[in-house]
Amino acid sequence: MKKIIFVLMFILVANTVFAEEDTALSRLSRAKSIKCFWGEGVTTHWDKGKVSLEQGRWHPKPEESVTVIDSIDIKTGKARLIGNQGAVDVGVVFSAGGLTIIESTIFESLSIITLFPQLTPDGDKFFAVMSRHMNLPLKGALPSQFYGTAEILAEQ
Repeated sequence: MKKIIFVLMFILVANTVFAEEDTALSRLSRAKSIKCFWGEGVTTHWDKGKVSLEQGRWHPKPEESVTVIDSIDIKTGKARLIGNQGAVDVGVVFSAGGLTIIESTIFESLSIITLFPQLTPDGDKFFAVMSRHMNLPLKGALPSQFYGTAEILAEQ
């Protein structure tokens, strides 16, 4: 009898967890416009061949540490990324792992944003990460990664 109760409890808990993830994933699948808020992160550079990590923020002014992803169309794999440096067309990949935005920058570097199908404890925002694989002409390789949250502004 204890085994049956344990199995039933396990099934109930597992179904609740998977249903919650499915709901978050389905919300991401309907997103037409999203606003990302970036917080702490890490930048990296190589000084004379030795790796150097520095913690910091994506932008010194928190109010400018925001990115908007607009006109999201997961069927065509396209969207528009709007940041403090302007706007650009980007690629979109939607999977069970979340919604990923891929930007090829003017210097042929990549910026990748992933919104995970996992909600913050208040249930209003999604966890997000931005990885930038920059290779600047005068500075060389300058990768960075920043962490934050994202909220859906509009759905399809």
